[in-house]
Amino acid sequence: MFRPAHWLDKFEARFNAHPLGEVLAAAGSLPDKETLRFQVRSQNRAGEDGEKTVRLTMKGGKAGVDRLRSAALPWRQATSR
Repeated sequence: MFRPAHWLDKFEARFNAHPLGEVLAAAGSLPDKETLRFQVRSQNRAGEDGEKTVRLTMKGGKAGVDRLRSAALPWRQATSR
């Protein structure tokens, strides 16, 4: 099966790893109607690891967290177990 992304990934990585703080800073600094695209690794309710790609159009708000919420991304702070 032909996958163009397989070859394109050899020239430029699809995603670069950054800490969460940099993603929030990027969300806060993008102009309105610009796109923020990132990938998240997490576990589902069954405890299985997985990756999700998220594409959001930035809307109003001042801080990065507020802008993510206004782009319809539910946000909550993780708690320690």
